[in-house]
Amino acid sequence: IKALYDAEIAYTDRMVGELFDTLDSSHDEQTVFAVTADHGEMLGERDIPGHLIDVHESLVHVPLVVHAFDEIESQTESIVQHGDLMQTLLAVAGADTTQFDSIDLRDEKREFAISQEYFNDYSNLLQKNPDFDTNKYRTGLSTGIRTADFKLIESGDKTVLYELPDENNDVSRTDPETVDRLVEELSRWFTAHGGAVTDTEYEDDYSKKTKKRLEDLGYLT
Repeated sequence: IKALYDAEIAYTDRMVGELFDTLDSSHDEQTVFAVTADHGEMLGERDIPGHLIDVHESLVHVPLVVHAFDEIESQTESIVQHGDLMQTLLAVAGADTTQFDSIDLRDEKREFAISQEYFNDYSNLLQKNPDFDTNKYRTGLSTGIRTADFKLIESGDKTVLYELPDENNDVSRTDPETVDRLVEELSRWFTAHGGAVTDTEYEDDYSKKTKKRLEDLGYLT
């Protein structure tokens, strides 16, 4: 699995390089080149395959490379969310950005990032491995708030705090002040930005082939 993943990254790197070289050869000084990812993957860390269940750094801390956009050079070591990049690029292009609850990276910096995952159906994993221990993992909505040094995760009535880069040892009992501060920040975020992800039932018209492909990619279980 790791070899296949490495091969996929190598292939993507080659394709991105070809695209960049094509744009670079056109000498178009108005083109901003940005490369990022929607999520990472678990390759067995914490006994988890794919990109469901958790909001671990290997899933939510993704690459972001931006070329030919000097106005955001100060953000190199900053926390950035996908919406920030979209809002900034669209603003530069003169497009409407009112749908975003993000920041303009040219003149703002964020203190924390939010990540969420809703997962409550382990049946597919148990079908593949009946011995899979679901008690080790969260059920329902998990919300993570990450600063430069800490990540706090709320899931149901459980709250854990990690001092990054360590995401194995819960330090909530030894650092209650940071817990209180991040819980308060998270509460303000929920108030300002609406409700959480829910287990909403919906109808889809995907074909069997499409559903199989989405299952293979980890988007359906």
